[in-house]
Amino acid sequence: MICRAPLVRRKTISCTGATINVDNMLIISMAAGQGGQVKVKMTKKRLEAYRSEKQEIIELRHKLHSLKVEDYTGNDVIMDYRSGFPVPQSVVGTDIGAYWAYQDRLISEISRLDQRCQEVEQWIEQIPDSMTRRIFRLYYEDGQGQQAIAKQLYIDRSVVSRKISNYINAIRQRE
Repeated sequence: MICRAPLVRRKTISCTGATINVDNMLIISMAAGQGGQVKVKMTKKRLEAYRSEKQEIIELRHKLHSLKVEDYTGNDVIMDYRSGFPVPQSVVGTDIGAYWAYQDRLISEISRLDQRCQEVEQWIEQIPDSMTRRIFRLYYEDGQGQQAIAKQLYIDRSVVSRKISNYINAIRQRE
């Protein structure tokens, strides 16, 4: 859900297509697999960026919610030559175009980041092994440390680390 400030122009943002170029060297191929599941090429860098992107979405939504038209009101001085010589005149106005442009940039960025986060969440949910899926969810989505995860799942911390690295290496080898 995107919070919208007053005086919003309606704009539909959709993300469709076969290939999206993200990061510097990561290409995400979105194609419906068996059962309509989305297959996403995932890297450790992308997984680690997930929490930061979730936090950025919160920050951008706050900016969007607190955006005010009054912030785009300004004044300027022009010279009036109607009397034959220059007379300074003050002009006050609102740059509504700049307001809408900034609002659109915020909405687009929120949409882009939200799409990336949903892809990571879907990828984690598609992990077949229950223990590995739980570890990935706790580590990447919830932001818990390996020691806390190990304690919660009653396993050794090294098992948590091995499960993460082994699964990422296995995925890398398959691709």
